[in-house]
Amino acid sequence: MKRLGIGVGILIGVACGILAAIELPGCSEEYTIELRGTVTNAADGKPLAGVMVWLPPALGTSDPVFTGEDGKFSFGPRGVRGGAWSLTLTRDGLAEVVDIDPGNMPSGKATTLIVVVASMRVNP
Repeated sequence: MKRLGIGVGILIGVACGILAAIELPGCSEEYTIELRGTVTNAADGKPLAGVMVWLPPALGTSDPVFTGEDGKFSFGPRGVRGGAWSLTLTRDGLAEVVDIDPGNMPSGKATTLIVVVASMRVNP
């Protein structure tokens, strides 16, 4: 009896996982984003140049971009599948992570612009 209970529990867990992946909005649909942002110094609010900005590999790139003198960066349009992901900012041995949860993005060919404004603490 105990074995049957464990087996049924595993089967139900697997079935629920499959149903959740199929039925939850945004889990399996692809949408297109363009990402732009500005990084500032948390201490004085001034733009930070030379911040390395990384997208997760799931978004199709392993190459970072760097902020310009105005603290701005951008990633061109790209297809994204699924829900939340994180953007990583690094400079002078410090790192900040910005969580992005696009919610229910429209699927299809229209590109949605995501604008990120981040403050980062830097070494003096």
